[in-house]
Amino acid sequence: PAVVFWQIDERYQIHRGKVMWYKPDGHREKYPDGHGMIKSMWQILGRNREQEPDMCYFGQHLISLHPNKPIAIVESEKTCIIASYAIEDYNWIATMSINNFQTHRLGFLQGYKGDVYVFPDCDGFDAWTERTAIIKRLMPELNIKVNSFIRRYGQGKEDLADVFLRWGRE
Repeated sequence: PAVVFWQIDERYQIHRGKVMWYKPDGHREKYPDGHGMIKSMWQILGRNREQEPDMCYFGQHLISLHPNKPIAIVESEKTCIIASYAIEDYNWIATMSINNFQTHRLGFLQGYKGDVYVFPDCDGFDAWTERTAIIKRLMPELNIKVNSFIRRYGQGKEDLADVFLRWGRE
């Protein structure tokens, strides 16, 4: 089945819809070349992709809905949703790619006074730790830190959701 992950900003403006296909085991469907089956709603609707609005993070709108909750940043939308059920104390947002965790995409957090926790995937831990240090230098008012949960409990290329799902099967 396909799932649409809508990118909605803190003003409740829809930026994009990312369509992804999943197998019954929760892993993504892949094309024979190994790339994930992903399309944008703009493609599906036959619209010009050059007119597609800029991206924002998945779950970004939740920050204005629950301003007193700390923010937790993960890479994938699926992880964001599963983590929000497992740990309800955070506003979970997803960067949607290892490379989308960037200072210029965090502008919506200007003036945010709460805590921001970064939960990298196993294979992105070092990269996101380095990026977090850069973000701290460029946005010193932002209280952002890397959570080491995945270092303790993750294996291989797992992310937070994979660990939770593995624990549920054990």
